[in-house]
Amino acid sequence: MRHKPLDLVGLHQMKLFECLDNHGLFLTLDRQYCFSLEMPRQSGRGQQILQDCITHNAAFLHLASARAASWGCQLKPVSRKSLLNDPAYIRESRLAEIKAMDPRQILEEAEDNYLNYCSEEFLKEFRAWNWGKQDMRQLINYCNKSFNEIK
Repeated sequence: MRHKPLDLVGLHQMKLFECLDNHGLFLTLDRQYCFSLEMPRQSGRGQQILQDCITHNAAFLHLASARAASWGCQLKPVSRKSLLNDPAYIRESRLAEIKAMDPRQILEEAEDNYLNYCSEEFLKEFRAWNWGKQDMRQLINYCNKSFNEIK
């Protein structure tokens, strides 16, 4: 979620958000500070970007909780209510879609995106121009297997 205005905001430290015209107003948890950031000019786009960020954070928390549970652990709940964990800002339909996905599928898609992003630089660095995404995946699988054997 690379949206320039929200990259500057620690949503875990914010209590409230409101859009006025093309400005996003944020109020800190301690209610001592309120500040404004210029948001995209499209009507409602600032609110949508914020909801997307918070929804994706909730989806990641769900995946992390499931992974921790598979190890017999439980994540510690957050005691402070901030924008980041406020259900009023979560898009429940999108969160339900993400939760319904197979976690392995999500990880494979993320890995593919990462490979697509990094492979060009990797190939330049190691001068392996004839490598493709499948070769990169085989290399990752080999590294994972080697790592597991060492463990």
